[in-house]
Amino acid sequence: MVRFVRILAVCGLILMVFTSLVIAVDGDAAVKKYPPGCTKACCAVKTNPECSLVEPACAKTCDRAIKSGCSKAAGFSCLPNKKKFESSAQLDKLIPGVFEFAGAQWTKAANENPDRTKYPCRTKSADKKAPQYDKWQFFNADHWTAGFAPGNLWYLYEITGDAKYADWAKEYMVGLEGQKDRKDTHDLGFVMMPSYGNGLRLTGNEAYKPTIVQTAKSLASRFNPAVGCTRSWEWGKYSSKNICPVVIDNMMNLEILFWAAKNGGGKNLYDVAVSHANQTIKEQVRDNGTTYHIVIYDPKTGDVIRKEARPGYATESCWSRGQSWAIYGYAMCYRETGDPNYLETAKKVADYWVANLPEDSVPFYDFDDPAIPNVNRDSSAAAVAACGLLELSTQVDSGELSKKYYDSAVKTLTTLCTKESDGGYLAQDAGGKATSPTVLKRAYKKGERGVNYADYYLLEGLLRYKCLSGS
Repeated sequence: MVRFVRILAVCGLILMVFTSLVIAVDGDAAVKKYPPGCTKACCAVKTNPECSLVEPACAKTCDRAIKSGCSKAAGFSCLPNKKKFESSAQLDKLIPGVFEFAGAQWTKAANENPDRTKYPCRTKSADKKAPQYDKWQFFNADHWTAGFAPGNLWYLYEITGDAKYADWAKEYMVGLEGQKDRKDTHDLGFVMMPSYGNGLRLTGNEAYKPTIVQTAKSLASRFNPAVGCTRSWEWGKYSSKNICPVVIDNMMNLEILFWAAKNGGGKNLYDVAVSHANQTIKEQVRDNGTTYHIVIYDPKTGDVIRKEARPGYATESCWSRGQSWAIYGYAMCYRETGDPNYLETAKKVADYWVANLPEDSVPFYDFDDPAIPNVNRDSSAAAVAACGLLELSTQVDSGELSKKYYDSAVKTLTTLCTKESDGGYLAQDAGGKATSPTVLKRAYKKGERGVNYADYYLLEGLLRYKCLSGS
């Protein structure tokens, strides 16, 4: 009898190894086998019992990824970082509930509209006369925020290991694939990095690479050598061929160029990204560390025609979301190039941000609106900036600066993760009932609106925090 049991045990082990090998061959199928932070065949059984392939050389890396709760959130990695950051007991207590709530909210979003060519992007009011933004507004794949829908789902897969999030993300990605050939928008990085970028990172599916590289090439086709930047908008009054508008938001779209340049897209993509970042410093970062939202160039001469603002209060004011794009964007550029000018710029815009935040560390939609404090906050700007500040905290040599950026990010994330009923921005009342379809509220200049990118950068910020704190 004992011998028979032993034979069964050996057969079971052989079957388990064979099954895992089959799964490892199919890159995308691996998403259903490996735990978050360790999605490739590099786990050791002793590290995590859910992994059935043994490659000891990878075990240490996998172990650290599992313990930290993340692997590489949107290019950011805690693994090479030698700095030590203290965890926050208050934030650590809030995070599990936020992750659970985010999972429930995005499960509802995925189930509300089974048409995966329609993307939940922001909330709207069911009744135009009512102040509540209580319904999802669905957009087509060509909307600049469409990629954040699968992006949220990929992060939830990374956090929970639940394959349903990966499955839904992949369903949404099918409709986004055609965006890779678009040459009429600068927002391609926003569309593809949260979706295809995270999909590649978490599944290792090489089939996603060509889509990302082609997208980067399409974005680079908008580069104007006379201006030194990729053109931004091409709609309404900005559609004229006699102007070349460039928005500060475009700093975020440089990451796909850097990535593609390292993955077969060609050095010219790197050069385009560097040129754009340099020109943006010259014309859009003010001496006091604030930023212009829009610069209108002459496309033939490269001369500046004028500067403008749209969601911000005024041309010379500091729109908070634009400032957050700059913090994140220049920290990312320093990561990708090592150019100290980008580090100094990131510090400059971050120093202004930290020094001018209100008490709860969530900014008003614009730092200079004279009606403050009777204007709306922007939780999306807060989430983006928190991500950038966390990365910047690992890049500076000064321990004092590092702590300043890290502490500011942690305070912001703590406020964002606090229920609305308790003075925070998490869309929950005192009883835990959702007050919006999104995770965060007050994510825009107008009213109580929620947006999918606020949720996305909140999850990314929390993953980055967990990486650095080891919590």
